[in-house]
Amino acid sequence: MNLVTWFILILPAMLIATILMIAAKRVDRLVRESVHWPSVQGRVTAARIRRTRNTRAPRIDYTYEVRGVRYRGNRFSFVQQSLNMSDCRAVLDRFPPDAMVPVWYDPLKPAYSVLERKGSATALRVAAATVLVLFLFVLVILELEK
Repeated sequence: MNLVTWFILILPAMLIATILMIAAKRVDRLVRESVHWPSVQGRVTAARIRRTRNTRAPRIDYTYEVRGVRYRGNRFSFVQQSLNMSDCRAVLDRFPPDAMVPVWYDPLKPAYSVLERKGSATALRVAAATVLVLFLFVLVILELEK
């Protein structure tokens, strides 16, 4: 296998896997640190289901105030995940417009907030592993074709 092929295959696969693993570590760190985050009461300003081509997820917009400064947020939890329609509706039922809800915020960056201090980085790790397995599979096929 020539050097160009290695660079075409190795660099993108390693870069993607590395980015996914860094994102997973960040989620783990945020979940761990957020146990100590303070909370304030916030007001839900809008709640809807956000749909893309292949996913749907709850979108909760809210406002809150920290030390006299008003903030807007829309981060439900640390990991955006696709849910089925009934799970999306269950989340929306818990956060109706105009409801007062606890908002957890980073004391060092009060603009960074969540409504739920949880998240799992498992999907990110699985994606990283999948990229690496596919990369190895392609390498084996290319070596066998020699």
